[in-house]
Amino acid sequence: MNPSFDDNPTLQKISQGETVSEADIQKLISLILVQTPGANKEILEEFFSETAVPLDFAIRSIIGLVPEAVEAKFAEFALKHPALKAKQTRFLGLLKNHIVRYGSITRDKLYEQPFTVVDIDGPDGVFDNSEEIDELMIFIDQFAPPTSADSEQQESSERTKDQ
Repeated sequence: MNPSFDDNPTLQKISQGETVSEADIQKLISLILVQTPGANKEILEEFFSETAVPLDFAIRSIIGLVPEAVEAKFAEFALKHPALKAKQTRFLGLLKNHIVRYGSITRDKLYEQPFTVVDIDGPDGVFDNSEEIDELMIFIDQFAPPTSADSEQQESSERTKDQ
């Protein structure tokens, strides 16, 4: 990556899984345009306006998340669940690796490969009761890309703040 990208505060926020503002995204687009003379702002805006996820999640899917940031969140989860069994720990390890690599995950992905390698039923077969599964789902929701409704609500609140 270009050194100016490595030092970019917006990219650092994205790789840490932190929230970025519309102003942050606009600065990042400007940097891309400066660093990539062949890029065209209209093409970038058209491409990103047609994606289902906000630009920061699109970038996260490319660069992933900083392992230390993900590890810290998983450590918190493990502290709340000190009696995790080996099968559960293995499942959580796969989950953590996926999130570091891809930057996000959705609930339905937990019922697909590689998670079904631990148990064919995914988390339903790994965790003992519905309360533990519910806690796991709430935990992974922090790594899920926002739905289009979430994105529209965030954009609306940002427009209200700007007025």
